[in-house]
Order: sequence, then structure tokens, then C-alpha cells
Amino acid sequence: MVLDQTMIDRIPFLHKSVLYNIITEGDLTFKALHHILDCLLEKNAFVMSESFADLYSIEHEEVMYTVCVDGMDVIINASL
Repeated sequence: MVLDQTMIDRIPFLHKSVLYNIITEGDLTFKALHHILDCLLEKNAFVMSESFADLYSIEHEEVMYTVCVDGMDVIINASL
């Protein structure tokens, strides 16, 4: 039996002097990552609360990203 083992990367990423943990299983350009983080900042996604992680849909260059924010962890999944 062969299992599909997808590599998931956890990358520390400095954006506007704040360190975020980016978690993704695919390739992501710096341009797209900066755009996603800017959108999340506009939505106040990093305001600490006692709630569970929040989900966001963000489009960049005709790619829709589903983004989960949990504290400073940003989990990004792209779908075409």
C-alpha cells in the first residue's frame, strides 16, 4: 500500500516587522504572500481573541486562497 505523503512546510515569514508562521503545502510567490497578509491585516485577522481560528477567502491573480488564521499561524490553501 502506497500512501500519498504531501510535504507541508511551516515557514517563519517577516512582514511589516511582524513574524508570522506560514503553513502551506504548495508553492506560493512572495507577491501572493504579501498580498494575502496585507488583506488579512485590513480585516484585523490578527487581533487576539478567545475564539477559534478564523477562515478567509482571498483572491490574487485569478487564484482563490482559503486562509485560516490562528494567532500568528497562517494556513494557506490555493484552489484554481
